[in-house]
Amino acid sequence: MFKQDAWVFNVSVIADGTVYCPGKNLWRSLDHGTTWKRLTHFPDSGRVIVALETDPAAPHRLWFAATTWDGSADGGVWKTTDSGATWQEITGDLPYRKPLVLRYNPASRELWAAGVCIYKCRR
Repeated sequence: MFKQDAWVFNVSVIADGTVYCPGKNLWRSLDHGTTWKRLTHFPDSGRVIVALETDPAAPHRLWFAATTWDGSADGGVWKTTDSGATWQEITGDLPYRKPLVLRYNPASRELWAAGVCIYKCRR
C-alpha cells in the first residue's frame, strides 16, 4: 500500500466509499483501496496523524489531529474544506497540542478533541 508510512493509526470509511488512512501522512482511496493518494506532506519530523474525523453532512470537510511521541509540543489539529487539497491548522490556544481522539457532532457542529483532557470548539 504505502510503505513509507509504517503505521496506520485509524481507518475511516465514509458513506460514498471513500477510505482515509492516517499515519505519518493522511492517505485517501476513492476506489475501495486499490489506489491511494497522499493528502498531507509532513516533513520527517516525527509527527504522526493519530485521529481523523469527517463531517457526514459535508464529506469534503475533515479534521485530523497529529502528535509526536517525544516531549515536544509539535502537534495540533488541522482542517480542510476541500477534501484535503489544502489544510489549515486550527489548534489555536488549545492547552494540550497533542490530542489523540477527535469526534465531530453534526447536530451541534462541535468538534471534540481529547488527550490528557477534553476540549470542544464550535465550527
